[in-house]
Amino acid sequence: MNTLGVATLGQVADALERARDVELSAWTLRPGVLERALERAGDRGATVSVHLESRPYAGSEVVARRMRDQNLATAAALGRHRVSVDMSQFDAPLHLKAAVVDGTAYLDERNWANSDATIVSTQCPSDVELVRDALHGRSGVTDSFATRKDAALALEADVIEHAPPGLPIRFASESFGPGRVAKALEARALAGADVRVIVDGRESRQTSGARERSELARLRAAGAEVRTADRPTKECLTGSDAWAGSANATSANPSTIDWGMRIAEPAVVNALSNDFERAWRRASVVL
Repeated sequence: MNTLGVATLGQVADALERARDVELSAWTLRPGVLERALERAGDRGATVSVHLESRPYAGSEVVARRMRDQNLATAAALGRHRVSVDMSQFDAPLHLKAAVVDGTAYLDERNWANSDATIVSTQCPSDVELVRDALHGRSGVTDSFATRKDAALALEADVIEHAPPGLPIRFASESFGPGRVAKALEARALAGADVRVIVDGRESRQTSGARERSELARLRAAGAEVRTADRPTKECLTGSDAWAGSANATSANPSTIDWGMRIAEPAVVNALSNDFERAWRRASVVL
């Protein structure tokens, strides 16, 4: 049986409707489809645990406080429906958007808020075990899956560095900065590969985004095409090899509890590729 696949937010919500045991984490969690499904699961007696970051990072203290208040409000709302909520106090930040629902792990690169997002599902025992550990603050890594930011990005860089010559590189990240991934993309562009990059337009324009703009300028000078979009999916594709994750391609906070997976399953690679092409068509050209 194929244990790796894709799911939509609606399908994850449907799984929650039938679930007996649910454990989920998010950087932040807002009212919506998933929160309502968690509440209904708690109301009918399922065992439901949710982990939220207690100190969400943001470039602005005002925004960080707003995110923290949102998590506190979500915790209170879920608690009224017999959902156990833990506000993470781990040594490393909790940026993981993952759930284990009756033995199936679901991995989202956003905060369970986008109905169009591609969510990776896996029933591989080692993957599920890594997710369960990460939900309790213990990150880990296998040959193809990591729940720590620096290890997740190492898998992404490996996809780029080991792509056969001549294959196009398709890459997207919400935040972008110096590091092994940036170096790998630049090297492929300098070698003449067709490299296309999408980053979040709002982040790249912020005052704090000077390093990001500098790295993007280096990529353009190397021959890469760069566009901006509204919160693009974090992914990297080259031929039949792909990476998906919630780890941003930056060097900050390397021990963050996060996720990244190297993927060769054709159905998942195809879904990610289609997602990238849709985003590329809607993205704005960076001049």
